Amino acid sequence: MNNTCEYCKKDFKLKGSLTRHIKTSKNCLKLRSEEDDISTVCTSCNKKLSSKQRLVTHMKICKETNNMNDIKTQVKQLVEEVIQLKEKPTTIINNNTNNTDNSIKTVIHNYSSILDYKPEAITETFRKHYNSIEHLLKSDQRQLADMTVKHVLSGTEQPLYFVTDRSRNKFIYTDQENNEQEDSNATILRSLVYRGIKPIVKNIYHEEFKRLRSELADHQRRDSAVLIASTRDDLKELEEAYRQMDIIQESDDYISQLSRCLPTSIRDRIYKDNLQMKQLQDHYDSDEEFKRELEREVRMIGDYSAVELQKFKDLYKTTGETRGPPSITKNPKYLKEYIEFLAS
Repeated sequence: MNNTCEYCKKDFKLKGSLTRHIKTSKNCLKLRSEEDDISTVCTSCNKKLSSKQRLVTHMKICKETNNMNDIKTQVKQLVEEVIQLKEKPTTIINNNTNNTDNSIKTVIHNYSSILDYKPEAITETFRKHYNSIEHLLKSDQRQLADMTVKHVLSGTEQPLYFVTDRSRNKFIYTDQENNEQEDSNATILRSLVYRGIKPIVKNIYHEEFKRLRSELADHQRRDSAVLIASTRDDLKELEEAYRQMDIIQESDDYISQLSRCLPTSIRDRIYKDNLQMKQLQDHYDSDEEFKRELEREVRMIGDYSAVELQKFKDLYKTTGETRGPPSITKNPKYLKEYIEFLAS
């Protein structure tokens, strides 16, 4: 549930708040006006058209656009090939396992079983990553499945749990004696996760529901039809988000994402856990450069971030035109920094 303004990139907790912002925010209206100012320039050949309709007609016959489309098609094909390679199940085993069944059986003893996992442990684990109204409103069952795999079913001391048949959702866990058992439709796992996360979700839902009902009562006393309707929409959105977290009654998305993310065998799980441990132990020399580059990407010039100004930078590189928000281009305080940004 994304409640981010597409123009100024500001995040809102509720959909109704975003709707009011789009209709009334002067800054957002100003950004839209500036964006429209360059919306009739062909991004392929940089020709400026007199209207959006003429731009659409021009794009159909623009040679540069056609060439770019061919390139995009080739890139898309390459990306799909890379994705297929990444998703191909691996059979590589870390040297620590010696590629033998005996060594794997020895490693299995280091793992626990979901039968030993308590809902309270799930609650404690998830509370660190799921603790606000934003988490409830913006997450869904797929994200909950991702969190389950990442924080409960990964790591050398966490329960062994994998999927042997993705199409049939055949999930396997190990019991206390390390024997493999089938968990049909992830019933045992879903029950465990739901009992663990339910106290967190109930508390978030309870607090937000009280706040919105109080807000609604205030709007009704003031007889504000617009705010009343907006708050009622927020209540519906809250109710839907709360219902989505019930992975016992409605679980298709949760089960589907589990199938996609889980390893396909014990060997695969051991390999991934050993790889994760190695990554944690390694020193990444590029971290500092990565952070510096990130700072450059999100730095502010005036009231605008570098991300927002990127479209003007792209225009400058292709046409040489120095364009941008008037609050920057007409302000000597920011102009020099802005020109350096465009040329960098």
